[in-house]
Amino acid sequence: MRKHTGFDMDWQFSLNDLDAASEVLFDSDCWQRINIPHDFSVGQPFEKNAKTGTRGGFTKSGVGYYRKHFFMDKETVDKKVSLLFDGVFMNAKIWINGVEVYERPYGYISFAIDISSYIHYGENLVAVRVDCENQNQSRWYNGCGIYRHVWLTVTDKIYIKQWGTFIHTEQVDENGASLNYTVEIHNELPQAVTVNIDSTIVDDKGVVCKKAKMNQLVQTGENSFSQKILVENPELWCPESPHLYTIETIITDQENNEIDCYKTVFGIRTTAFVPNVGFLLNGNHYKFKGVCLHHDGGVVGAAVPTTIWRKRLGMLKDMGCNSIRTAHNPFAPEFYDVCDELGLFVMDEIFDGWETEKAPYDYGLYFEKWHEIDAVDFIKRDRNHPSVVIWSIGNEVRNMSTKTTEQLLNIFHTLDQTRAVTCGVQGVGQISDDNRAMLDVAGYNDGGGACFVYERDHEKRPDQLMIATEAPHTSQTRGYYRTQTWWRDKNQPRIEIENLTEKEIFMDGHIDYSSSYDNHGVRTCARDSYNIVEKLPYLCGEFRWTGIDYIGETFRWPCIKSESGVIDTANFKKDHYYLYQSMWCDKETTPMIHILPHWTHPDLPQNTIVPVWVYTNCDEIQLMLNGVIVGKKSKGDNKHLQFDLCYQSGELKAIGYIQGKEMCSMCVKTATNPHHLQLSADTGEVMFNQQDTIQIDCMVVDEHGIMVPSANNTIHFDVDGEASIVGTDNGNSIDLTPLNSPVRNAFNGLCACTIRLSDTKGAIHLQAVAVLGNKIFADHTWVCMSQQNITLFASPKIEVCEIFYCLHDNKKPKILYTQPFEIKESTTIYVEVYKNDSKTLQFSERFVKGKKPPVVDLTHGNKLIDSAIPLGPFSDKICGVWNDGNFNLIFRENGELERYITSERTQLLGYWWYDFPVDFFEAQDYAGTGELWLNSGEKLAINLITQEGKELKVDNLTGAFGTAYGFEKTLTFTKL
Repeated sequence: MRKHTGFDMDWQFSLNDLDAASEVLFDSDCWQRINIPHDFSVGQPFEKNAKTGTRGGFTKSGVGYYRKHFFMDKETVDKKVSLLFDGVFMNAKIWINGVEVYERPYGYISFAIDISSYIHYGENLVAVRVDCENQNQSRWYNGCGIYRHVWLTVTDKIYIKQWGTFIHTEQVDENGASLNYTVEIHNELPQAVTVNIDSTIVDDKGVVCKKAKMNQLVQTGENSFSQKILVENPELWCPESPHLYTIETIITDQENNEIDCYKTVFGIRTTAFVPNVGFLLNGNHYKFKGVCLHHDGGVVGAAVPTTIWRKRLGMLKDMGCNSIRTAHNPFAPEFYDVCDELGLFVMDEIFDGWETEKAPYDYGLYFEKWHEIDAVDFIKRDRNHPSVVIWSIGNEVRNMSTKTTEQLLNIFHTLDQTRAVTCGVQGVGQISDDNRAMLDVAGYNDGGGACFVYERDHEKRPDQLMIATEAPHTSQTRGYYRTQTWWRDKNQPRIEIENLTEKEIFMDGHIDYSSSYDNHGVRTCARDSYNIVEKLPYLCGEFRWTGIDYIGETFRWPCIKSESGVIDTANFKKDHYYLYQSMWCDKETTPMIHILPHWTHPDLPQNTIVPVWVYTNCDEIQLMLNGVIVGKKSKGDNKHLQFDLCYQSGELKAIGYIQGKEMCSMCVKTATNPHHLQLSADTGEVMFNQQDTIQIDCMVVDEHGIMVPSANNTIHFDVDGEASIVGTDNGNSIDLTPLNSPVRNAFNGLCACTIRLSDTKGAIHLQAVAVLGNKIFADHTWVCMSQQNITLFASPKIEVCEIFYCLHDNKKPKILYTQPFEIKESTTIYVEVYKNDSKTLQFSERFVKGKKPPVVDLTHGNKLIDSAIPLGPFSDKICGVWNDGNFNLIFRENGELERYITSERTQLLGYWWYDFPVDFFEAQDYAGTGELWLNSGEKLAINLITQEGKELKVDNLTGAFGTAYGFEKTLTFTKL
């Protein structure tokens, strides 16, 4: 009889490469005690010189060892015993009782290992070595360690294999749903055995829908049995009604003794990709309204509990999103479970690259040996999920070959004939065309401007459907705005966006932030990208990059996170969330309206013209400022409505009408000074199991309860009861506070604290404390002290909470805070917080009299710049004509690099401002050390010598450039 139990608790961990750590007699009692899932990278400080660099978000890595002692009774050691790891990043090696039994390099794959031959009666030891020393192992933050669940499975010698069932719908008609069910049974006995195979299908209400029987002779070794099952009056799985079924298969011997029992959750639905029509589910047409996601979960790193996936995916579903692309690797099993439950389509992607590495130490090193094994496990693990409607075999694969494409397609088509296969292909050349033509559905990554070739390719292959596997690319910083358009790649074709104002009007923020208008991106904005999806029937939909911000894939220190999501890492919605909601949600069921920007701009002169945008799915909008109607506009085919208003503090209100009837409204108000904190918790469905989490949101508001959108005050969190603090986050991409810190600055008015529940259900009391005011002030500022409590799973406690403080020195604070007070000079405020006469927190806050520092662009040698000037990839130190004594190079301001041939003829060599690391992830290249890329794809290194700005050294000339012109050494150019 099968026993499948969690194996997550009571591990020991050490971030050291100790050769003896796998041995039974090794003493690990002093190691850290942890539970799995565990990401040993996420809680460490961010470091500028960390090996992970921009790709890994400047996080630490290394080699870690895990050890766990477990007991086996006499009955168990005679059975089949296996360990199932849902994911270990990376290069896992496993020892049982000191004997190395297995290794698995791919950090994103689930794998099961048979440990029956290595265990004994009594205490046993499993040791796991995780090697993340060499970096980068991914092009983004991958996390490190046993960061997904571990399971212990015990069966008899005849058993259903791990992921050994496959049930799918062949057709649905008036008779019901015809299902094909296959079960793989392994027999480790020396003789064949006749068994009964009884299967029962139960719906999501617990009602038995069908029973099926087989009587089979199970040979020694591998066996596979299939049968047809008809379910009458099925409830079909779809995004609107994601009904699920469970098939329970019990194997018994001829005396009806149970041998094994295996449960598989599935959905009844049909899928089809029809040329010139698109994707059909149960015969109904759907466009993929999708987002790409990386697998990390913000404050928890890569060890993401189900509660966070449920929260995040639920937010995306409420936005109108119906599809997720797993970029660019398998996710944890529970992610797919949540997608099944919520009714989200999944494009399930297995690899980022193939034979050629895209990061120095990534899966490309192991692809040749392991890809078939990994692909088989991946397909078998995920093919019963109704949410998985299409497979993806790769993403922007380097040196993409039709041979490997064909091989992978054969693997997927052999193991699953029910789903189409695609690939996120970049580029528009012959190699890309050849490989796209082989796919069931052609995938296009918009980073290569693919949106400009959809119609061309449709003429070539009119019967092949397309998917925008990665489009559009845009970035936004929550609460930050710029009225000047910014493009990442100015030398590529693009759909233009006009500047919203003649000159930039907003001068706040950091140089690395991105505008929250839809005017900061790559080649297309979000609105124009979805216009294309709506226009082309053969384009099945799009998966925007990305749905949620993630750690890594940044351009430079101190940025640690990508801001490409519509939700930030702290799970706060950005303005783009509401743009998609307006495009993707039905106005009849979800009428909505949203205004941007916020309406608190103390440094903005009154009567400055501010472009006010409204996102809505209503028919028309009426906008009012301080009770006066300023305009009324019809939505039509517009993705947004713009009103240019003279800025006046007060209240801005928008009202949405459908068929002349008021359906929804929203108002934004001007906030005054920070006054207190507001706490709220999203408990959701949680269990007290030492794994589930709850997020508590903290908002800085003024005395009227209006959020202060510029507030960046430090917030101190403390919890008691049946929970502990996992960490804090605010969505700020340049906040270098360790993610496990209980102290965090608010960012643009918001901050969040995540707590983990214990294994005992009981009351949880969390407090947040802040000293509020303008940290930098010109003349004076008012200081407010706020202590807020929130109680979960119990009635609030009656407590006496007091805050004491003193100024200037760190003597014991003795002034009881009772009301706001004014400060006019720089000072440090020392604070102690008491609850029921017990001190709970002690800290200090610094306030400085002076002007806010101007924005500094560090890449221009600390040169102060006007933050109103939108930065593009540009350097006046390079632009111009350079000569090495033989010929001239011309560096154009538009980014082109040309060779001068005659006064009337030049040759375009490439684009000098590209900074491709290894993976073609584009970034700006300013004055300093960078890289130069040619049309041929060859790379040159540029090293500027800036004395008087007259010398330029070009090193390591190779490939087409070097071959054509005979460059074999470093050349020095002089500016003409």
